[in-house]
Amino acid sequence: MNKKFTFIVLFLSICTTHLSAQENLPEFGVFSNEEVVMQESPLLKEAEAVILLDQAYAHYGDQYELITERRVRIKILNNRGLDKATIKIPFYTRDGFEYIREIQGVTYNADENDLSRLSKKSIYTEKIDGRYSIIKFAMPKVKVGSIIEYKYTSFMKHYGGLDNWIFQSDIPTLRSCFKLQVLPNSNFSYLLLKKKEYGVKITPPQEGIIIFEMTNLPGLKLEPYMDAAKDYLQRVDFKLSSFVYSRTGGKETFNSSWKELATSLLSDESFGIALNKKLSVPEELKIAVEKETTDLSKTITVFNYLKQNFTWNSYDSKFIIDGLKQVLESKSGSSGELNFLLINFLQAFKIDAKPLLVAERSFGKADPAYIYLDKFNKTVAYVTVDGKNLILDVSQKYSALTLIPYPLLNTYGLLVDKKTTDLMSIESKDKAFKRMVKLNGKIDSAGILKASCSINDYEYAKEVQMEEIKTNKENGFINNYESEYSGLKIENFKYTYQSIDSLPLVEQFDLIQQIDAMGGFALFNYNFFTGLTKNPFKSDVRFTNVNFGYPYWIEIEASIELPENAKTENLVKDFISDNSNESIKLSRTVKRVGNTLKIKLVFKQNSTVIAADSYPALKSIYKSIVDSLNQPIVIKF
Repeated sequence: MNKKFTFIVLFLSICTTHLSAQENLPEFGVFSNEEVVMQESPLLKEAEAVILLDQAYAHYGDQYELITERRVRIKILNNRGLDKATIKIPFYTRDGFEYIREIQGVTYNADENDLSRLSKKSIYTEKIDGRYSIIKFAMPKVKVGSIIEYKYTSFMKHYGGLDNWIFQSDIPTLRSCFKLQVLPNSNFSYLLLKKKEYGVKITPPQEGIIIFEMTNLPGLKLEPYMDAAKDYLQRVDFKLSSFVYSRTGGKETFNSSWKELATSLLSDESFGIALNKKLSVPEELKIAVEKETTDLSKTITVFNYLKQNFTWNSYDSKFIIDGLKQVLESKSGSSGELNFLLINFLQAFKIDAKPLLVAERSFGKADPAYIYLDKFNKTVAYVTVDGKNLILDVSQKYSALTLIPYPLLNTYGLLVDKKTTDLMSIESKDKAFKRMVKLNGKIDSAGILKASCSINDYEYAKEVQMEEIKTNKENGFINNYESEYSGLKIENFKYTYQSIDSLPLVEQFDLIQQIDAMGGFALFNYNFFTGLTKNPFKSDVRFTNVNFGYPYWIEIEASIELPENAKTENLVKDFISDNSNESIKLSRTVKRVGNTLKIKLVFKQNSTVIAADSYPALKSIYKSIVDSLNQPIVIKF
């Protein structure tokens, strides 16, 4: 977490039940002149929309159920903000734990003095999986300048469903406030995470109620190589350890340690109990595994069998939804279900495999200090074989068995096992994005470069590039290459992919490029396929940490024949750039041997996570490296 965040923890034991009203809140559907005619301000600069009010009141009912009344008011500032009028409300449906009621919505267009109300026919519910559903609706008559407001009430069976409150969004927020009625006779704590430059108003607990409020927060925009935005949003996290029913004296406890959470999952019907139901291993898989002589080769066989014969349905899941038999029959399932199937099969062959709860970087990292199941978004397999610990995810189709899936790098996981005590750190210690490029070509007297190119991608480069090829299709992948370089055209592209981890993805093609030329001079840029044609770090300030995920090792070798009698003026000098601890380093050698240019570039980066505080130094290093790589060779014809 960014070092500039402030952490405040407060422990409460509350026994009172009196309610108090939250003051100074505007009436629903009534809008002020200041909201209708908004003044320009630095906070709203370049914003597509602004949250005028985000407010909730969480309190308990007669049976100590959790009731949360929520309302949100947004103004649309330009066309890019129109999608903010499509509302999605996720809720937890398993065993009838939560339901949403009392949905209302209005759209106000001041230029027409028109207040349009949301029709109930526009509201519909979509099932996500066996635990979650989502309510969707589009606000009526929305256009630039509209103010929309909606509200609803969530009913949960108990306070164990109390979620964190997020003050900040991807668009500016003028006012965000959360009022909580603390459950009587409860052990309750909260953790406030915010940057110190943003103020927060906390009304101390009075008669069982605590209020949190923040105002004038900027939107959190995407930054290059950032983790999930919600890791950095200003928020308050809540934790309820236990409470006593005043009427019966009975006590309800919630997981107070990671060990307790893991133990509870082992007895869950959709997790540990479902996993213990042994399946009939397909005969063809049995035959293939019996041919192998080591546990590692058996693991590889089972892993590849599932990736080749089963389809991920694009849903991530921590649980087994409809049973593993159903997954086995349909040959399709969520990420969690496919990985539970992998664990089940490996255990059938006496291989040590356990469930590992993980949170991908794009989902948001789990916090070791905050024990909460919903901080994870999927289950993968943790396999110990031949003295090696492997993390396997069947839904990552091109992930090698020896690689930690890259969406999990620099995160935490919870091993669900009787011996579990804490979260484990997930990071790559010896694998990197490895790319080796060889270019052989000739520049003619018209300044046209023709060359053959071979790119060997290993480890994470192999995984990432293969996914790019399949996702964007071959033509789209080629277009991505061509768009990086002026006047470049790629022909005769082909690639060779083998699932053997040690073998590279090989891309081979011919390229043609008109080199920038004028007045008998040509400027030859040899910075091909490094991914470093531009400095990704342009902003002067950085809000989030920089997370590269994996280390980098990129090597380029080029041999370029020049036209007869061509001269090279001010041939670029050999260059070595590195920071103080050599975690980021570039070396460049450029030589002319007879009529041929010999060029070698090597870029290595060992650092994978850079704190926001160190951003200025990182930006400077990258600027130096990119400027050096783009320093052209001057050729005179």
